[in-house]
Amino acid sequence: MIMLDLATEMLAACVISYAIAVLMPSWRVLLIATLVVLVVTSVGSVRERLLSPAFDACSLGCDASRLFLPALLLVTRAGFVTGAMIRALTFLARARGLPSRSIVTICVAGAALAPAIILFAPDLLSWPLWKR
Repeated sequence: MIMLDLATEMLAACVISYAIAVLMPSWRVLLIATLVVLVVTSVGSVRERLLSPAFDACSLGCDASRLFLPALLLVTRAGFVTGAMIRALTFLARARGLPSRSIVTICVAGAALAPAIILFAPDLLSWPLWKR
């Protein structure tokens, strides 16, 4: 079994969640999926924030999954929300009569947006209420 490093796993989570959003067939399905992803990742973030003070930053012992989960949730959320925004733009472009080849180009070019947000503007990913 090949062991991937943390950066590769984060990038894969980002790209896969982006691809899921970009492949949504209609705006209704996209809206429902976006709401589900935002609720699920928010519940995970809230759970992590509620448990963190109780465990005093790994005083009972840390494992990689406990440290990896909050970052994975943020990366997944960034990839999916970026993909949802790009897909919404492609729905508008298709309604205006843009050819399919141009829409595919927009979707492929938009894949670089989520990793760029993660690298250059990570504060956009976290909920302001939870900042310490």
